[in-house]
Amino acid sequence: MVCSQALPGTQGVPVATDGPTDEALLASVVARDTAAFGVLYERHGQVAYSLAYRLLGDPDTAEDVVQDAFLAFWRHAERYGPTLGSVRGWLLAIVRHRAIDQRRRRALRQDRQIALDDCLTLREPTDTWEQTRQSLEGQQVRAMVQGLPPDQQRIVVLVYFSGLTHTEIARVVHVPLGTVKGRLRLGLHKMRVHLQDRGEVAGEQSPGWGAAAQLQA
Repeated sequence: MVCSQALPGTQGVPVATDGPTDEALLASVVARDTAAFGVLYERHGQVAYSLAYRLLGDPDTAEDVVQDAFLAFWRHAERYGPTLGSVRGWLLAIVRHRAIDQRRRRALRQDRQIALDDCLTLREPTDTWEQTRQSLEGQQVRAMVQGLPPDQQRIVVLVYFSGLTHTEIARVVHVPLGTVKGRLRLGLHKMRVHLQDRGEVAGEQSPGWGAAAQLQA
């Protein structure tokens, strides 16, 4: 079998050519032949892993990406056509795209963590949150904020640590003022429920939380 030009990171990895062609095996995979799928995995699994590892630099993540790519290959085998190149090239393109997506998600999580840590360690809270700040350790605040959905997390961090008004935050995050207030209300409610479960906030009118919900717009 003649293979297409190797993708970066796959040169030098041996590819088995005995037995049916990749195209014949793929036709069997479309018919849900697990044995044919296994042959393709044995034939190209190592080169797929090598590519994923080169892009990600982490063996466990590379293995996960390869498994995810082969699962997508199994589910969507019927989408292959000669215009996509060789079967091997198409499979490695799937691996490459999945690895790049994973790398971007990892970078986004790291950037978000750095931004949150900067806010938690470098900025002073506003006066309206003083009672809450005094009753909580920084690690507790970090854990609660990180437990919020990303949209609520960003609003709470901005209100808690930047001292911006609701109107200013709406301009910063490019959402309507009502959306800012709604996300803040939901985020504060979830954090207060967490404290109530821990026995650290008593009742609906606990100081700090009530004041925080009334920040000047």
